[in-house]
Amino acid sequence: MKRSGIRQTPRDHDAERSWEETRQQVFERARGRCEAATPACTRREPSDVHHRRLRSQGGGDDLVNLLALTRECHAFVHANPALSYERGWLLRAGQAP
Repeated sequence: MKRSGIRQTPRDHDAERSWEETRQQVFERARGRCEAATPACTRREPSDVHHRRLRSQGGGDDLVNLLALTRECHAFVHANPALSYERGWLLRAGQAP
């Protein structure tokens, strides 16, 4: 998954490769299961990587901050923030993963 359509420099290629490696590690950890299993879960293999503490709030790409989710669960997490904070699927700015 490319993060932008901007022409990439060699440094951008390194960041892209690193993100793909991180995504793969998240999916391997999940072992084919959604790591949230929200009420919207279809129990299919996860396709999305979710940042528990959002990047806009300083969340990084550390494995502990990432979850492997189905597309349905990913949408549910963002559509239901109160429950998502309660269950740890979302973290507040400054909150450690």
